[in-house]
Amino acid sequence: MIKFYGLIVVFCLAAAGVLLPGCQSWDEITNGPVHIAVNDSPLNWMEILYLPKPGAPTTRITMRDKGEVRVERGRSKLVNTSFAYEYEEDSWGEREVVSFWVPHKRQIEVYQTLVNYGILKVPKEPDEPPVETILVKGNLNGRKIDRYVFDDALIFEIEKLVRLYSRTLTPIKETQEP
Repeated sequence: MIKFYGLIVVFCLAAAGVLLPGCQSWDEITNGPVHIAVNDSPLNWMEILYLPKPGAPTTRITMRDKGEVRVERGRSKLVNTSFAYEYEEDSWGEREVVSFWVPHKRQIEVYQTLVNYGILKVPKEPDEPPVETILVKGNLNGRKIDRYVFDDALIFEIEKLVRLYSRTLTPIKETQEP
């Protein structure tokens, strides 16, 4: 009888030794791997909505197809959503839009950088709400992205991207509070 239980223990330890190295986190099991190599696909796209602080102009960067980039910035509701209907608001016309193309290889590098910094991870809620609001939506290799960004390293990378692509816009003057 003791030999039987001993064999079961040995079998369980052997099975654990074989299976545990291949274990994934719960996030990877439910949502797929968080570190992937971004494929060269016209179906990959990403949209970043960046609000640095309340009252500041919102920036939306849309990356689609094989290198198309659209940058929008302003206080208009149209920057937040293309389906806005509050056309009687004073800020309705406060919007700049520019579209341009980047080399497709560069766009894949941008996607891959954001993946490497954790854009596919399920975010953990911060203890304190961040000053800036960053919302990212997209699809990379068939993986849906729809999340707020709280991770400092990922925020830094997204802010670099916003600064880089916002250079194509003319400067917006900050409004002064009376």
